[in-house]
Amino acid sequence: MMSYEVDYIYEAPCKCGKNFVVEESSSNDWLQRRVCTYINCKECAEKYHLETSNGLLYMIPNGETILVSSGNNWTVGGSKSFEEYIAKQFRLQEIKNAYEVICNATTYSKINNGTARRIMRCHKDWNNTMKMSIVRESIKSSIEKYGNFKNSKDVTDEEYKKNKAEMERRKPDILKRSYGPIELKRRN
Repeated sequence: MMSYEVDYIYEAPCKCGKNFVVEESSSNDWLQRRVCTYINCKECAEKYHLETSNGLLYMIPNGETILVSSGNNWTVGGSKSFEEYIAKQFRLQEIKNAYEVICNATTYSKINNGTARRIMRCHKDWNNTMKMSIVRESIKSSIEKYGNFKNSKDVTDEEYKKNKAEMERRKPDILKRSYGPIELKRRN
């Protein structure tokens, strides 16, 4: 295992002023980099967590957020079938368009539509085949069942829009109770 060396440390006083908010960057000889930003103060860490908004860092009261939730949009790991999986990944119209492209293609290599190609690869991952007739049947089934999947991309996109509007309304009040923006400076 290759060790990491610290490249830089930036810090700024935390809200109570007794310690710091720290950003530490380290890398190894394989050019892998990791950056960790944390509250290095027990008192503040019990009350706050870090979030960014418009590129600015804030200490936000625990239990609150200024981030917009997208509902269950990317919880594709819990999918029970290929049909449900692609319903979570793609809007219904995207699937219909891809289905049309796939129906008009004789082989995967003749498909030049990115979404259709992604759906074909997803099918291979789920069902271990890219046989065109089987893929077409699976996509057709997904289109027919799309409305039954409560976490479909169309549904979660609408939830995201609602959540975003609500968060934009609440954000100024949350930021008043927060600490920041925090300006991190290089440690001497």
